[in-house]
Amino acid sequence: MKTRCLLLIPLLATSSLAAEEQKDFLHEGIAAYDRGDYDAAITAYSAALSGDPSLVLVYYSRGTAYLVKGDFDKAISDCDRAISLDPKLAPAYCNRGMAFAGKGDRDKAIKDFSKAIELDPQLSRAYAKRGAIYLEQNEFGRAVADLTKSLELQPGQADVLTDRGYAYLGMSASDKALEDFETALRLDVKNAKAYRQRGKLRFAKGNNEGALADFTQAIKLEPQEASAYADRGDVYGLLGRYPKAIADFDQALKLDPQDAASFTSRGEAYEFLGKYAVAIADFRRAMALKPKEARISNDLAWLLATCPKAEFRNGKEAVEAATRACDLSGWKNPGMIDTLAAACAEAGDFERAVKWARKCLASPELDKSAVPEIQARLVLYQAKQAYHTK
Repeated sequence: MKTRCLLLIPLLATSSLAAEEQKDFLHEGIAAYDRGDYDAAITAYSAALSGDPSLVLVYYSRGTAYLVKGDFDKAISDCDRAISLDPKLAPAYCNRGMAFAGKGDRDKAIKDFSKAIELDPQLSRAYAKRGAIYLEQNEFGRAVADLTKSLELQPGQADVLTDRGYAYLGMSASDKALEDFETALRLDVKNAKAYRQRGKLRFAKGNNEGALADFTQAIKLEPQEASAYADRGDVYGLLGRYPKAIADFDQALKLDPQDAASFTSRGEAYEFLGKYAVAIADFRRAMALKPKEARISNDLAWLLATCPKAEFRNGKEAVEAATRACDLSGWKNPGMIDTLAAACAEAGDFERAVKWARKCLASPELDKSAVPEIQARLVLYQAKQAYHTK
């Protein structure tokens, strides 16, 4: 959030900067900041400070420019100086908190935001930024409380509404989340984050075309955001539009080569298209990135155990991957136990295949619609036959 520099105006009349040249530096810094030329603003503020190094609000304003540029260490240094000169300057604590947050030091950030609120309980931005940190820490109740207070003090903040929507999602309050995202979009039609989150909600509610529209709009607004391509790829995959899904996962991975979920989803799309070699390669890459993700091990195991083409099956590796998936899921996922049964059958261990198929069928978590398929596989295992997809 951009912080205005109008706090400097009273200094022009009351500080020791009597010379017209020093006044010009201050005016130049304010003007440069307001037009987004932060380097020029920093240069001008530095020149002003060379004439009088005790100007607290000039340190604060130069620190703000450093903060917007992402130079967090210099922002912290200037905020430290401003606070040393005026320990009750609440916006300086808030800015320093934002700089600490930018460096990933959440504890120091929360401490500074809390101090800013203590000094100025009407400082909306401090509540918003502290709420955002709570959101990152999955403290959804605290996040909602702070973000709501920020909106009470300053209504109409699209970014804060979007963050509160995220927090409501974390609390499983999807209706409230949707309301916040839609309000945010009415206030700011270029809010890509809100489009992405509304798209996810629409997808979850079965509104696939609406979700596609939202993710496409988010991509138009932020074409370098990998998650939007991945989200749209997931929708295309569910709809069976596998080439489009793969194209989106390709782009997501180009932007974020460490995204294990995109490798997994792309592998699933390739599997549906019968491109088993590249599907297996994608699952293995995903597993290397996220070795403790049960879904990835399960996907790999299922393909290695049940692939319709014998040259891609590997019973031994399938058993290893399926066992790992069951371990990671605490042996509570019946679908993963079903995969282990199929893997054991492919490896020729039909006794264990029958055991795991029966355990799967006995699970209270098993979707009843899956029972006939698993029972049919059990019959195969009892006849010492492996199960392969067609």
